[in-house]
Amino acid sequence: VKPMAKWQRDRALELYGKRPEDFTGELDHLIPVSLGGTNDPENLWPIPASKDMGPEQKKALDTKLHQMVCDKAITLKAAQDAIKKDWVKAYGQYVAGAK
Repeated sequence: VKPMAKWQRDRALELYGKRPEDFTGELDHLIPVSLGGTNDPENLWPIPASKDMGPEQKKALDTKLHQMVCDKAITLKAAQDAIKKDWVKAYGQYVAGAK
């Protein structure tokens, strides 16, 4: 995994209307690197620090979908599409609903 360049971070924040010099939160890959995501600013987003649906839940979804792709239970494209369409819904389907 290549480290995120400053210009990538700054551009991603600008896309969300955030001032890079004021942002102290966490940037996340919408499509995780483990599922083919990149550091392209279009794939980066400031993840809210929510206890209900924040970084911990997004990481759990990324891990679950990666395992499912490796187990051939879901295609890579289907995993990417689920995250792109609505990662919160995908979390409910693949992580919370699977317990």
